[in-house]
Amino acid sequence: MSDKRDNLSILKKGIKDEIRPIEVTGITGSALAYLLSQLLIEVDHPFLIVLPNSEESGKFYKDLNFFLSNQNNGPSPDLRRIFIFPSYDISPLTGLSPPKELVRQRIEALYALSTLRDAVVVTSLEALMSRLLPKKTLLNSVDYIAINEEIDRDDLIKKLLAFGYLR
Repeated sequence: MSDKRDNLSILKKGIKDEIRPIEVTGITGSALAYLLSQLLIEVDHPFLIVLPNSEESGKFYKDLNFFLSNQNNGPSPDLRRIFIFPSYDISPLTGLSPPKELVRQRIEALYALSTLRDAVVVTSLEALMSRLLPKKTLLNSVDYIAINEEIDRDDLIKKLLAFGYLR
C-alpha cells in the first residue's frame, strides 16, 4: 500500500514541478477517477477530460464526482467544480431540437471552462465533434445573475431583448 502512496506522491511532485508529459498506464475504471481526484488538487487551471464515447464519459463523470465530493468535508479551496459536456443524442438532420437540459449542460460546461479556474469538464470525443460557439461569442451572450443579486431592471430588459426574448 505504501508503494501506491509513494507513486501518488511522485505524480503530485511531477505536476508541481511541471514535468511534461506525465504518462500513467494500467489504471482503469473507478481507480482512474480516484487518481485524478487526487491529482486535480495540484492543478490551478481548468481541466478538460476527454473519453472515447458518451457512455464512458457519463460513468467517469459520476465516479469523479463521487471522489471529488467525498474528498473534503465542508468548504475548501481545494474542492474542484465538475461539469459534464454531453453529446447530442440526435442527428442534426432530423430537424429535432435537443432537450433543454442537454443544451444547458453544454453551455454551463463551456462557460465554466472559459471563466472558472477550478472547473473540471468531462466529455467525449463525439461531443467535441459538434460545432461550438466561439469563446468570445459565448461570453458576450451570457449574463450571469446570482440569487439575491441586485440588478438594474431596465438593463436586464435591454439585454434580454438583445438576446432575442420578446416582451
